[in-house]
Parts: sequence; structure tokens; C-alpha cells
Amino acid sequence: VADPLASSGWHARLWREVGGFRISASDIYHYRPVSWVKVTVGDAREGVQSWGLPAGTTESDLKKEWAMHLSWPPHSPETVGQDLLQIWPGRYVVLLGERRDVLAGEEGGTGG
Repeated sequence: VADPLASSGWHARLWREVGGFRISASDIYHYRPVSWVKVTVGDAREGVQSWGLPAGTTESDLKKEWAMHLSWPPHSPETVGQDLLQIWPGRYVVLLGERRDVLAGEEGGTGG
């Protein structure tokens, strides 16, 4: 599971420890007060090579063996979710979003 918006790497750690998946975690921000796994620093929008994937991972591997964990769903005006969907060459995307409470006027921490 590739997590290009990993922040502290919490979700990547869960994918690895609970799910038994191979993981990669990356984020554009250098500073993180807590890091649950190794998080590669890079702008995910520059391409999957900046996502901390294991050396030698090919586009064919991404299509067959990897899923992208999209933790920031596409919503306006932020475009990072849409940008990552457009460059992801794999077949699988996992989105663990939040369901907003319409009555409370809340969209959740990730806007979706």
C-alpha cells in the first residue's frame, strides 16, 4: 500500500502491522513530531518515484501488486487528491474518508 500523503505514517503502519501489507509512506512536509514508520520526504505530485517505494518497483508492479491509499479525497479548492489520482498508474485506490454530518454542517478533518 503506497501512502503518498502519509504525514506521521500512522495509516501506513496500520496497513503493515494489522493488514500484513508492504508499505511505502511519503509526505511533502519535512517536520513531523511523531513518525510511526519511515516517511520519505517528497512532493507526491512529482510522480510515484518520490513515494518511497522499494527500489526496483516497476509500473507493472504498481498495476499488479500495489494500491494507493488516498487520505485526502478530491475536493475543491484543494487539488492534491485529484492530482494523485491522475498520476497513479496502479489499478487500486483505497480511500478511507470521513462521512460528514450534514445536520451539524461538518465535513470532517479531510473535507470528505
